[in-house]
Amino acid sequence: AIYSVEPRVVRGSNLFTADTIRVKSDRREMTGEGNVKSLLVEGDRPEDRQYRIKSNEMQFLGNENRALYQGDVELESEDLTVNAPELELFFTDSVGSQFDRVEASGGVVVVEGERRWTGKSAVYYRADERVVVRNN
Repeated sequence: AIYSVEPRVVRGSNLFTADTIRVKSDRREMTGEGNVKSLLVEGDRPEDRQYRIKSNEMQFLGNENRALYQGDVELESEDLTVNAPELELFFTDSVGSQFDRVEASGGVVVVEGERRWTGKSAVYYRADERVVVRNN
């Protein structure tokens, strides 16, 4: 199925929008093209931590429990910002309700509070809110 008039996908507290959304339900896949925006919420309460992601494209692969964002990617939370050409989320389930880590690559900039790092890649571990930036 292809949706192109202000499409949006809502799953619990999570929201996904793009200029065009393509869904292949038999393969548990979804792609977004143009002006991609995702809102991922850790729980169901308004005060739960929220992650906002913007990119040019996104591909959700439910059978692999991951989503790949490409093109001018920005992940933002209350005290964390990650900018990279490519960002991959690894989910704890096949419906993409919660993720356990984020891997950014292609040259990254990570800002956490007053601290700023740059590197070739970075991994954010959600459970302990830890960021590892790599230059190799």
